[in-house]
Amino acid sequence: DGANLNFMAASGGITKFEANGTERLSIASTGNVSIADGNLVVADGHGIDFSAYATSGNPSSNLLDDYEEGTWGSVAQGGATCDFTDNWYIKVGRKVTCNVKLSNFGGTGQSGVTWKLTLPFAAVNDASIGSMAANDFNLESDWVWVAPYVYGAHMYFLATRDNAGWESVKGNGFANSSIILTVTYEATS
Repeated sequence: DGANLNFMAASGGITKFEANGTERLSIASTGNVSIADGNLVVADGHGIDFSAYATSGNPSSNLLDDYEEGTWGSVAQGGATCDFTDNWYIKVGRKVTCNVKLSNFGGTGQSGVTWKLTLPFAAVNDASIGSMAANDFNLESDWVWVAPYVYGAHMYFLATRDNAGWESVKGNGFANSSIILTVTYEATS
């Protein structure tokens, strides 16, 4: 756009980068970098490298190469329906945290259908359990609690049963309830 870029070493050992007489970036003698106005934009596939700070274990990566915030829509399985509100996610690297409020469950496929919701990013493993609060939820007599469970590209609901194995929650358990939940999981990419 015809802008002139000037490099100036100012007093105190600060190097300033200016465009058309306006400071855009400075580097202090300590090595700290300041951006006066604007964003730091990193090319796709690159990021901030923290490899100099690896302190334990055998990390597979020390590169922070992704950050994203947003909302997502989801689809319930088998003709079941619900209102999907207050739905947000934050993705830092491969770690994803999702929040959602579900209410007004219904639809022709509700009874007996295992509920699952589509996640904003597919999960790398099936070891993520979230937390939830439910209003007017229909617990079976041997259920101790219910929690959201991440598997692949979906979130299910698992009931922990008294002296028995887990059980997938079917649609009839949701009939008149409202649920607020949060899950955190590792995405495939």
